[in-house]
Amino acid sequence: MKVLRAFLMSFSMFCSIPCPIRFWDEGLRPLMTALLPLVGLVIGALWALLCWLCLRLGSLGLVGAALLAAAPWVLSGFIHLDGFMDCCDGILSRRNLDERRRILKDPHTGSFAVISLALIAMFTVAAFYEADFQNYLALLPVPAATRALSAIAVQRLPAMGHSQYAATAHPAYAVAVPAALLLGSAALAAFIGVGALICVLTAVLGWCAACFYAYGQFEGMSGDVSGYAITLGEAAAAIAFALI
Repeated sequence: MKVLRAFLMSFSMFCSIPCPIRFWDEGLRPLMTALLPLVGLVIGALWALLCWLCLRLGSLGLVGAALLAAAPWVLSGFIHLDGFMDCCDGILSRRNLDERRRILKDPHTGSFAVISLALIAMFTVAAFYEADFQNYLALLPVPAATRALSAIAVQRLPAMGHSQYAATAHPAYAVAVPAALLLGSAALAAFIGVGALICVLTAVLGWCAACFYAYGQFEGMSGDVSGYAITLGEAAAAIAFALI
């Protein structure tokens, strides 16, 4: 029962699809985070389904590419994209650490965030425009893999003082569960085919590069850093999807 409740908490927080049961139990926060990859699996399944529908409708050209680029952002309620934009504002300000952290938490949107959003949207749409939608299943395991990495990172990497994860308990299962789900997403990708495995590995590499860069810039882990890494990891996977 606790697992189901924690999953529903994770689903209602990190997915924009309406959840019929909404509640909050602070004691389940670590398990909620650990089950985030399962939310990613739902998002990945819908992403692949949308790609299949576009394929059935004749790819839809630029419209289909735009729909596929926006799908993981829309399905996650833009929560990870928001973290990406916040991090871009802080990192690209090139200020000292205290000022970068202040900008990170500033609720106002800066020009660096807008420019970064425009660039990542442009490259992602271009990637899907060039992609062969026949490989639609390659998208399925990608969001699960990126979210598994984030679930591990917020438990293992030291958190910034203002982060909600700074005061969160770190039980052993909070790392073991997403690690197992990460391996599961890799196994699923291998089962689907070489293209899916390439997309997942590219997403993992993109996530790692983005996370550790942002972590170094802010000297701490947070939900915003997690969103930054997820967004860039999935953008990297989109580029790989265009090449397979």
